[in-house]
Amino acid sequence: MTMQVHPQPSVDSLINKVHHMDCLKLMQSIDTGSVTMIFADPPFNLNKKYASYKDNLPFDEYMEWTRQWLLEACRILKPEGSLFVYNIPRLLIHTAPILHEMAEFRHWIAWNANGRPLGKTLQPAHYGILFYTKTKQSKFYDVRAPHKVCRVCKEFLKDYGGKNTYGTSSDIKLVMCGMTFIEYVIDQNGSIHTRVNYRST
Repeated sequence: MTMQVHPQPSVDSLINKVHHMDCLKLMQSIDTGSVTMIFADPPFNLNKKYASYKDNLPFDEYMEWTRQWLLEACRILKPEGSLFVYNIPRLLIHTAPILHEMAEFRHWIAWNANGRPLGKTLQPAHYGILFYTKTKQSKFYDVRAPHKVCRVCKEFLKDYGGKNTYGTSSDIKLVMCGMTFIEYVIDQNGSIHTRVNYRST
């Protein structure tokens, strides 16, 4: 009896497609060190009604699942690769210690939200994105963009501290709304970290 060996898919064959399957199974099929950037938006475990996913796992079970997919994510990242994990702060404070064991912390990006009273608690004032790199030798390209100027007088719209014409990536807004925010972060950080002209659709 002969056993069929199914080759692992190339990363290029997975691009620009929607894969309706378990993320762990998909990542386990990807070669080690072959992905430049990962943006993860996992379920928040808030008991939302999904068609095929149980969104109310016991906390320990949810965090163990988180550890498993983070391990796979870090495995498939290139040495210079970057990982962004989007979630609510209550879960990110437990996610960060797991990532500290696997990768290098770079930043906690805050996405403004409508923090207000909700029942007996408060809605989050922000959601968070953990920014980690696989190693300290990660690539970071300084992206510069023209400062905004008045359409009439052509003067800068604000004081940029004496800097002329172009600003660094810190002048580019990262706080936007809804899916627009996520698309913009992927696009902007894709440019910063990979120099690939990635444009989400």
